[in-house]
Amino acid sequence: MKTLKIGDNKLLCIDLDLINIKTIHHYIQNE
Repeated sequence: MKTLKIGDNKLLCIDLDLINIKTIHHYIQNE
């Protein structure tokens, strides 16, 4: 269970990083 939770957290962090990168590019394009 703990290993699955750690794996999910890593995937979640990666997803959040991708979303942050997309939002940053979005703001740059708007400027």
